[in-house]
Amino acid sequence: MRTGLSSRSAVPSVLVALVLAGWAGSTAAAAGPWDLASVLPFTGELPGLAGTRIREVGRLWAVDAETFVVWARVEGSLAGWVLLGFRLGKAEVVAVEKVSSEARDGAVLAVRRQESGMGARLGQGVVAGRGLVYLQEKPLEAVPAGGTNPVYVWDAQGLRRLLGPGDEIPFRGTMYRCESVTLGHANAGGTVLLAFTAASPARVGGLAVHDGKELRGVMTEDQPLPGTSDARFKDSALGCGTVRLEEAVLADDGTVVLVGYVKSAGATRKGILAVGETFTEMLVAGGEPCPVGGGGKVRSCPFKLFDARSVGRVVAGFTCREPVAAVWDRTRWTAVDAGSLGVEQAVLVSREGTAVLWQGSAEREERRGGEVRRLHAEGWGVFVGDRSRDLRLDGHNPTGFDFVVRGGGAFDLLLQYGWGVQGLPDGFLDGREPAAGVRMAPTFPTSAGGSVSLGDVLAWLDDEVALVVVRGPGFAGPPVSPGIYRMTRPSAS
Repeated sequence: MRTGLSSRSAVPSVLVALVLAGWAGSTAAAAGPWDLASVLPFTGELPGLAGTRIREVGRLWAVDAETFVVWARVEGSLAGWVLLGFRLGKAEVVAVEKVSSEARDGAVLAVRRQESGMGARLGQGVVAGRGLVYLQEKPLEAVPAGGTNPVYVWDAQGLRRLLGPGDEIPFRGTMYRCESVTLGHANAGGTVLLAFTAASPARVGGLAVHDGKELRGVMTEDQPLPGTSDARFKDSALGCGTVRLEEAVLADDGTVVLVGYVKSAGATRKGILAVGETFTEMLVAGGEPCPVGGGGKVRSCPFKLFDARSVGRVVAGFTCREPVAAVWDRTRWTAVDAGSLGVEQAVLVSREGTAVLWQGSAEREERRGGEVRRLHAEGWGVFVGDRSRDLRLDGHNPTGFDFVVRGGGAFDLLLQYGWGVQGLPDGFLDGREPAAGVRMAPTFPTSAGGSVSLGDVLAWLDDEVALVVVRGPGFAGPPVSPGIYRMTRPSAS
């Protein structure tokens, strides 16, 4: 699946694989063969959409094996990339690809199609939650706010509105009337984070979550933060700019981690804070002694939150004497070794460990013979223990990656090289042994005689059942008609 950083929002019971122990160090994912059963052939017209055929598919979000949405490039009565929904044995157009920032009127949503290398959490227009797929139209920006566009949910019952202007959000016995909302991401349990602004009873910003059944508030600017008597969140202060609630992270333990200002007892501090149901903890704040050595104090800006899995597993960026990326393990911050590169994005490889996959770059000027040249360097690494391992494969840096999540909170990583179009093989980073570096990506032998690569797994329904794409010539074995298939281990058949 060529989705770059985008599968951060996958859901264990729906989209996440409990990766088999036999994957580690092996090109065969398990003693096979796995069985293939056709779910959606590409050779004929789509059921429910006469005259429309699929040419290729991209990301897929599944509710179950018969209910899912998938990006597809189609031809015929429809043309181009559309987000197709499949339910009750028929196809329907849920959204079309958003390709410009121009306003558009229409009954179908216009959603940005994520491609390789795009951010994991920020800007997603489609998110998989617990038994639901969440959708929202957003502008074409790096960190877009949803504004007055409602958030919708989709499942076997079809598309329906969840939250938008005029709707109510409950929090501590108060009903906040929504003015704008932005769809966030889902944590490993399938709970989805939403940032909102309210028009009443006060014009404030806040965060809410939806667990597939219930919408509830987490924090608002006009009420004390959990575990405090008077501390309140602020989104701005003089001299250091505005922070964005849209950039908050919902960790797997339910904690919300974000950059923000906290005002208490007449003082205002900016930093990275963790907010739970009964507590608020400032993990690092401006003015404190630098927690990673080197002397000096933490500057009040800028801060950058990269990823969080719990209140004790956070990776973030801040500035002491120099900018630094660091990982928090509940007791201390440890600087991520990136050499001379500045870390631009980073994710935690495990819910329990502190291994970090990072990408960084650096610019410098070099003078030769009176001519000044501007040089650019880029690198990817996995930080384990106290140092980083280079992730280049045959001299090539990764161009994107996908998470594959298994039991116990650990992650495996499918690394893409050459943007998926240069014929370079995918790499595989075992989340249990990240220090071992990149290996060959696993494959799944099938009863049809060929094999399915890990990169062609669209969604895991559990540890023994997946939806996969067979692309015809790309299938390593006897001819199998192109389409989406249900791939099942014989023991689960």
